[in-house]
Amino acid sequence: MNLVYVGIPFYNAEKYLDYAIRSVLNQTYTNWKMTLIDDGSTDSSLALARKYTSDTRVKVISDGRNKGLVYRLNELVKLSDCKYFVRMDADDIMHPQRLEKQLRYLEEHPQADVVGSWAYSIDTGNRVVGILKNKVNPSVIGDVFAHACFIHPSVMGKRDWFSNNPYDSRYIRVEDMELWCRTIEKSNFYNLSEPLLFYREIGVPYLYKYLLSMKGVRTLIIKYYSANLLKRYGMLIINYVKCLLYALFTVFGLQNILIKRRSNSISFKLKTEASSELESFSRIYGFEYKEVEILRKISVMKDFVAISKTMQYIKSKQIDIVVGHTPKGALIAMIAAFILRVPVRIYFRHGLVYETSMGFKRKLLISIDKLVAALATKIVCVSPSLYKKSIDDKLNLVSKQVLLSKGTCNGIDVGRFNKENLDLKRLKDLKDSLGIADSSFVVGYTGRLVRDKGIVELVKAFQILTQRHDNMVLLLVGMMEERDSLPIEIKRFIQDTSSIINTGYVLNSIIEYYYALMNVFVFPSYREGFGMSTLEASSMELPIITARVTGCVDSIIEEQTGVFVEHTPECIINAIERFYSNEKLRLNFGKNGRNFVVDNFEQHVIWTEIEKLYQ
Repeated sequence: MNLVYVGIPFYNAEKYLDYAIRSVLNQTYTNWKMTLIDDGSTDSSLALARKYTSDTRVKVISDGRNKGLVYRLNELVKLSDCKYFVRMDADDIMHPQRLEKQLRYLEEHPQADVVGSWAYSIDTGNRVVGILKNKVNPSVIGDVFAHACFIHPSVMGKRDWFSNNPYDSRYIRVEDMELWCRTIEKSNFYNLSEPLLFYREIGVPYLYKYLLSMKGVRTLIIKYYSANLLKRYGMLIINYVKCLLYALFTVFGLQNILIKRRSNSISFKLKTEASSELESFSRIYGFEYKEVEILRKISVMKDFVAISKTMQYIKSKQIDIVVGHTPKGALIAMIAAFILRVPVRIYFRHGLVYETSMGFKRKLLISIDKLVAALATKIVCVSPSLYKKSIDDKLNLVSKQVLLSKGTCNGIDVGRFNKENLDLKRLKDLKDSLGIADSSFVVGYTGRLVRDKGIVELVKAFQILTQRHDNMVLLLVGMMEERDSLPIEIKRFIQDTSSIINTGYVLNSIIEYYYALMNVFVFPSYREGFGMSTLEASSMELPIITARVTGCVDSIIEEQTGVFVEHTPECIINAIERFYSNEKLRLNFGKNGRNFVVDNFEQHVIWTEIEKLYQ
């Protein structure tokens, strides 16, 4: 018997509905039913929802009429035949463990009628901008008016309770608030003190809805504070002032400031390496930073200065959490944090540099990694294979190691890395500027152009392929580096061959457009922490050719999203030829790849795991 019934009403929700549905499909608790009920959508929402009915747990209902949210919510409760009813909006996203954790609470606390949770506040780009927190045990009507009762789409409760307490259609936009007011003193309400929902409110057109909601709130104030005139009129005045402020802020395009004030902000203050995009990010997201020069090579004097400057910044800002990325950057950060006894010191291990080194250099690199790990309180391995390799090589105590979900350090923005969301004119302009013909078959690569990445073998393979196919293009998105530099003959061949396009450095903010030009993505690296570029390429529906090495082995499903090759030109040629001659195979692998990324590496899953490290 199914214990949990998920009800999602939707109306013209094509932009976000896919995220909502997938977040239910990705729940750790699987014994659920879900009904998606259409409220007369005029966009492609209904067709999108119906794509998921191949899963027998999913049902889609549509009568073609627009009856409003309250009607549909009550309809969903009537349709439910499970013990518990779950509410969620079509533009929100469930945490993967939401159903599991809320169900466990209700089963362990039979007196509870409804349980909600805290929520992450997200914007239209699925970026987390804060955390919304409610009272753990709301019990008086004042909690409702203080917006401390429930975040409506976060609730799970007894089906019978919802059936006995239907939503009132007279209270548009405040149907939930009216329900809590009506029932709070005779019910048992609880909130789990952790965010189990990604609640979308930043960037959504909101003024009309806000004013309508506040009108409904005034109606409730008058109803429930009829005996306390002083309280009533004080609350009404505050209500009108809020409406005026919101309208003024909206006129000047500043409404997001007010919305952000509803949530607890998330800020990051320490960055040990300069970035050309850092300044713009700091303005957009409102965080501070200080640039500290760090050389990749060992330099006693400059490293001492970097440690000193980092310590000064940590001390001046009273920072309690320091995060270090890459062996050298992390070494500076961990030394500084350790000296100052910063309580949380996290080292993100992105790969093992020593894997492709020999002799004394290898021993030195291993020693540095062990030192960084010893100074850290947690070590985040960015892939399962890296996690295992770290244990095998005895780099640190196993108890210190952490793996975020199935890997990566940040996840993939599957909304951004989605070929359906690209500006087609911008894409065409880029294609024309690079001189890529419509008839071209583009073999693509993104990353540093160095030996470690298998560029020598890739270029040698392409030399042979151009003799067989006159429409083949090699698109190398990245810059050549002096460290681990390519052989001079390979550099010259890249520069002198018209069918090889080397873009040089490309801003990460536009990299998705370069993926969109490719037909197949080749990443024959010798070592990785995690093949992030392969995940980005998969999200863009590209078939993947990569090497069976640490990090890369976790980035594909063999013979479903990509293939593994040896580090030889012959193997790379055979793999490219396979995809060149079979368009259907390319499309199947591409579709599978996007599903693989969306199901396992969507950013919010990873961000949730990261936040746990900070607690």
